Amino acid sequence: MFWWRKPHGRRTFGMTQAVADSCAVLAANQGLYNGFLATGLLWALIGYGIVPGRAILTFFLACVIVAGLYGGASRRIVLVQSVPAGLALAMVWLA
Repeated sequence: MFWWRKPHGRRTFGMTQAVADSCAVLAANQGLYNGFLATGLLWALIGYGIVPGRAILTFFLACVIVAGLYGGASRRIVLVQSVPAGLALAMVWLA
């Protein structure tokens, strides 16, 4: 969200400056949603802990998994987003 137009952000997603500029508003919106998901996960962990916060953690991790699968036109998105969230969800339920 913050580095979308910067060299690191463009390099990460393989974009030119023109492409980054043309979709910067969409990237900011997506980044804000991701921030809400991260905040929910932190709230569950810090406010409740793993076992008492299991329902909240499950909800937010499931949201991350679904978002990654929906964006799964790229295998990289699935690997970077959904797989780690799935592993975290498994660990939450094994705790």
